[in-house]
Amino acid sequence: MTETTPEEIDKELIATMYQIRIEYQAMKERMEQFEALFIHHSDQLSTMEKHIGKLEQQMKILLDGRGGMS
Repeated sequence: MTETTPEEIDKELIATMYQIRIEYQAMKERMEQFEALFIHHSDQLSTMEKHIGKLEQQMKILLDGRGGMS
């Protein structure tokens, strides 16, 4: 069994650190995409809630104008 030289250890460490950096960057990009999607869908939900609120108001006005549901 041959002993690993300091140079070989350095090369291995550098390769490992480089791989970790690549994986970190990819994960960071995925998180940024997820965050953008989350914000987009959150905005859509907010818009839908506003539309539902307006529809509820219109229904209330309609039903109140008819004297309620019969």
